[in-house]
Amino acid sequence: EARAKLAAAHTAVANRKMVEASHLAEQSTVEADFALAKTSAVKAMAVNVDLSQGNSTLVEEMNRSAGDKQ
Repeated sequence: EARAKLAAAHTAVANRKMVEASHLAEQSTVEADFALAKTSAVKAMAVNVDLSQGNSTLVEEMNRSAGDKQ
């Protein structure tokens, strides 16, 4: 969607519709920033899931080791 808005902005510039081009370029930037934020959030969630699973495994191993020593 951001790329389509940017292409439309280029077309508007070619047609000397500068106000429209400015609005489209701004919309393109906002949409690109939003896509980047969503991507970062998804990556962060994946890291959190991995860390949580790793922590759970570590706790299980600690509990087994503690049980062996008793």
